[in-house]
Amino acid sequence: GTFEVQILDASTYADRAGTRGRYAVNGEELEFQTGSLVDYYSRLLGKDKFGLSTEPVRTFYVVCDRKR
Repeated sequence: GTFEVQILDASTYADRAGTRGRYAVNGEELEFQTGSLVDYYSRLLGKDKFGLSTEPVRTFYVVCDRKR
């Protein structure tokens, strides 16, 4: 399946329902500060991808493209 997350700008994202939230990049981690992904753990995976999980992990089952 597809898990759609749009990176709108350097601090805003939108989920597949269009709900917006704020995020910040902290080193290799993406911190979702507001919105539907606030309870998720995320880590940058190279230049163009990030992993998403409900807890801190090293292997992600959900990987998203960072392309806008």
